[in-house]
Amino acid sequence: MLQIQRRIHEKMDDYKDYSFSATEKRALMIFFDLAQEFDSLEDFLPLYLAMGPDDFVPVGRTESRAPVCSSVPLEKDFRGGHLFIPIRGNLELVDQLPFKPAGDVIGCFEFYKME
Repeated sequence: MLQIQRRIHEKMDDYKDYSFSATEKRALMIFFDLAQEFDSLEDFLPLYLAMGPDDFVPVGRTESRAPVCSSVPLEKDFRGGHLFIPIRGNLELVDQLPFKPAGDVIGCFEFYKME
């Protein structure tokens, strides 16, 4: 039980350090709520992960068409009816990558209305 309490407090400290905006907090809460409701990420969003400094690949998508995200934004971006939210890496862990991602962005969520 002490280990669980310690981890909870460590996570609370981590989240203070992240300094998420209210919008970013809501996006994370919505993501985790929906992740519990759907069987697969492919049910509601594409997820892109960094494979190199300028190389992001889609690892989940809702439709079979080509991905809309031609470049991962460093800040939240709304274009073409799609909302792009960059995923920043943990500062301690991002240094372990074999490349330095711009703005420490290691991925991106893409949200959009389904047909």
